[in-house]
Amino acid sequence: IRLALVGCGGRGRGAVGNALGVRGAPIRLHAMADLTEERVNGAHGALHRHAADRAWLAEHRVAPWKKLADAGVGVHVGEWGAHRFTPHDVVLRWAEDQLGLWQEAGFGWALWNLRGSFGIVDSQRDDVAYADFHGHRLDHRFLELLRAY
Repeated sequence: IRLALVGCGGRGRGAVGNALGVRGAPIRLHAMADLTEERVNGAHGALHRHAADRAWLAEHRVAPWKKLADAGVGVHVGEWGAHRFTPHDVVLRWAEDQLGLWQEAGFGWALWNLRGSFGIVDSQRDDVAYADFHGHRLDHRFLELLRAY
């Protein structure tokens, strides 16, 4: 899978960082563009230094919040998911890493959204073998993954 990042701000850089860190996924960043060379260079450096894997996610995305949880603050991961254009096998591996880390940390979570392009029902992904569920298309593999956590 070849990625191009157009607009090297935080959201795009974060999305590409997540994609690059999916365990076992054949993903490569092939192009970057922004209005300024400085933003491209900054994003490139950040992505190179922080290629995410499960250990990186644990250290940089869970550990800071775990400190708060250990101090008695409730932590809930709200509205997480992956858009329908992300390959299904990549979504499942990424989601399993995230869910496992959140479970280990004792965090609650909510999927965004149940039905629609980020969800498990009627997501319109082209690479899913859907099951019929009351006239809707159910991503049964993703559902089973969620149920495991």
